[in-house]
Parts: sequence; C-alpha cells; structure tokens
Amino acid sequence: MCIRDSFITDIGVHLLPTLILLQQAAHQIGPLAVVLAYLSSRLWSLAVSSHHFGVDWTKLRTHQTIRLIKRPPQPVTAYVDNGVINDIYAFEPPAPVGFFTFAVLLEAVVAATFLALTLVPIGAEIRTQIFMTLGANFIASWETCLLYTSPSPRDS
Repeated sequence: MCIRDSFITDIGVHLLPTLILLQQAAHQIGPLAVVLAYLSSRLWSLAVSSHHFGVDWTKLRTHQTIRLIKRPPQPVTAYVDNGVINDIYAFEPPAPVGFFTFAVLLEAVVAATFLALTLVPIGAEIRTQIFMTLGANFIASWETCLLYTSPSPRDS
C-alpha cells in the first residue's frame, strides 16, 4: 500500500469520524467519556498485540491469493509500537518504533487536554464551543464530513 492510499484511508477511517463524533457529542463530553475513550484505545492495543497471525501482503499483491502467516510472538502491551501494528496499517517496510511512540504520546497529550477541558470550571456553552472548534466545525459541519466518508456511487 502506498503512503498516499494509506493517508487517504486514514482520513476516512480515523480523522473524519472523530470530527463527526466531536461535533455531535460536544455538549455531552465529560471526564468519564474522556477516560473511557482513552482506555478503549489501550484495550485495542492489548487486543491487537495478542494477535499472532498476519496476511502475506506480497503473495496477495503478486498472486491474488490470501495466505496467513504466523507472526513471531510479541509481548502483549497497551502501548503497541511494533510487530502487528505494521500489518494492520500495511506498512512495508515496518514503520520505525519512534513513529508509534510519537502517536501514543500524542494520543495521551490529547486525552489529557480533553480531560482538563472537562474539569476546568467554565460554562457548559463555552466548553461545548471549544469541543465544536476542536471538531473543526469552522471548516466543515458533521453533515459534510459524513458525506465525505460515505461510499461514492463510483465505488459500487
């Protein structure tokens, strides 16, 4: 998979749904929601790092045949930074550990910032407006983001 395809897929699968959820739930985001969201990401890492089979992407591309290959076992971790994560995102060659370390750090900083926003004694309207801004409502409404993520008739 080339970088461009990976980037476009990532926007549709991760960024736009996040912006839609931020805009839709801006008035309901509280400390519990932020903590549960962060914990769900850590649980996802635990689940994928306990997975020891992968797709042989080279065989799929060259022979259009799906073959599962046994991956070497890796430690089960809440902070995955190598191994199966490269298979999930189809990184060939594998992305450097520093890339995933940065992503996990960024995720923690964003979660801490969101948690702080829910704990700061400001009015509900101001908090909602901050979350709407973080959800990029000044660029595109959630309806526009949803249209972008919907399948095109050309995809049929």
